[in-house]
Order: sequence, then structure tokens, then C-alpha cells
Amino acid sequence: MKEINKKDQRGVTILISVLILSSIVILALAVADIVGRSHRTSKNIGLSEVAYFAAEKGIEGALYTIEKNRSIQGLDGATGQLGTITSATWSREIDVLDDAEATDMDCLTLELPTTSRGLCVDSSQPNQPKIKVKLPPSYSFQLELDFLGLESFIPNALQIDGVNEDNASTTIFDVATGVMTAPEHLNHVSLLDQKPILKITNQSAETKIVEINSNDSGHVDVLLSLLITSTGTYQDQKRVIEVQRRNWQIY
Repeated sequence: MKEINKKDQRGVTILISVLILSSIVILALAVADIVGRSHRTSKNIGLSEVAYFAAEKGIEGALYTIEKNRSIQGLDGATGQLGTITSATWSREIDVLDDAEATDMDCLTLELPTTSRGLCVDSSQPNQPKIKVKLPPSYSFQLELDFLGLESFIPNALQIDGVNEDNASTTIFDVATGVMTAPEHLNHVSLLDQKPILKITNQSAETKIVEINSNDSGHVDVLLSLLITSTGTYQDQKRVIEVQRRNWQIY
């Protein structure tokens, strides 16, 4: 019987050992990469959360000022910091949404998928957009036009069709003076030199389609909604929060 060459055995053993060690090294490198990625991910999540809180502060500050002071003055383009974390900053933008973004009803069908009330803007007539409100019995529509810094979106007069003094209660509240009045003629509701809140309540037994349009040739759009955008930044992370603040409601 031929004897096995001991040198051949040692060569095979060395080759197997090298393969095993290579596998262990590759496995160790893979584990180290996974741990490293996990650590970086955890770190980025933490930094991203700080950036989010910074963006949130920009939003909350804007909403507080709008509700308390009824003003957007100084809000657009403002910047700030997140408390004591001076390297966490936020920047803010205020935009007026166009008609389609500010509404929730199709003007062609005057229907909503889940409710019988809503608002749309009919822009079929050039330069004469008309707000249409679907108002069920006993429901009220309220439009807030009392914001400082947005005077260019407040017309001097409105024309209201679809309701009259017999089937609806219409009032204008001047926030500046605290005086509430009922317009004498709905086809020309004067808002001149006022900070007004318009309220229309359907007192009839059937759903009404109320149409409102600017009775002032110098105004095309009526302020319906604001978009507040706040960008938070912390180290290499950024978070963006957008909040829509509607200036109308149906209740």
C-alpha cells in the first residue's frame, strides 16, 4: 500500500486553515460594517429629530402669532434657534395658497365625497373668480379677512348671491373696532377700512349654494388659506414641516 505523503497533508491543512481564517476575517468585516451603519443610522435619526423639533418651533411660533395678533407681519422669512441648542436653526416662509389648494369641493359638480358641505372657487370667468359655498340648513360659513400684512387680499366690497335677508343671517364683525353689523344690501357688502370677519348662516330648510365674489375691480382673489413652511436644520440634517391655515370654515 502506498503511504500518504506527509508534505501533501501539511499543504492541505494550511490551505484549509487559510480558507477558514479568510472566512472569519470576511465575517468580522461584515459585522463591523453592519455595526457601523447601525451607529451612523442611529446618530442621523437623533440629529434628524433635533432638526424636526427646530422646524416645529418655527411652525408653532407662526400659528401663535397669527391667532393672537391676527397678523403675519414679520413671519415670512423669519429665522430662529431651538432654545439652547444654538446650532439647531429654523427658517420660515408664508405663502398664500391658490384657489385650488385652498378649497375642498369641485365647482363643476358642487359635490364632496364624504360630506354635504364645502367650498370651491369658480374661475371660469377671467379675472372674476367666484367663491361657491355649499351650505346645508342651520350651517354657517365664516371667512376671516382680518389679518395685518395681507391687506392686498382684502377687497373693499363683496357681492353675495344665493341667499337673502329672509333665509340667511349675514353679519360683518370688524375686529379692529369690535362692531358687528348686518349689511343692508348683499349685492354690495362694504368692507372698506375694516378688518372683517364675514359670517353667513343658512336659516332656510334647504341647502343653499352661496356665491361670493369681489365687488372691487382692484381685487381678483380673496384670501382663503395660508401655507406655513418651516425648515429645521441641525448639523447635516434637514426637516421640513408644512401646515395649511384655512381662513374659512363651515360649521
